[in-house]
Amino acid sequence: MVVLRKFEHPTKDMSDYNLVRKFCIGLGLLQPGDSRDIIVHILLLLLRSKQKLTPEQIAERLKGHGASASNVRRHLRRLIEIGLIKRYYIHEPLYLSVSEYLTKELVACKIRLERCAEIIDSLLPDNG
Repeated sequence: MVVLRKFEHPTKDMSDYNLVRKFCIGLGLLQPGDSRDIIVHILLLLLRSKQKLTPEQIAERLKGHGASASNVRRHLRRLIEIGLIKRYYIHEPLYLSVSEYLTKELVACKIRLERCAEIIDSLLPDNG
């Protein structure tokens, strides 16, 4: 399932943290009022890292943000599911990953909504 949120346009003068936070909120990975934003820190770390990191290494580096290895693994699975990362590293520009993910999910969502509307229409009495 895809959850998209509308937010104001990002600007280049935003901090890296705020930009990644908006990105995560926009994809539905984070709720707008969430104070538990470890996924933002995980994604920032992966974006800045020059090497592949294990969940344990990520948890160790983010220890000050309250990251546990199990929580890190859970968030990594979410990032893998939507195609932003593979095997705990960012494999292509985020723009391409997001574009591919959204295209696939939005088409599937459109088909499901159209089918739902057809079924609802079949329940309505004839207007003719």
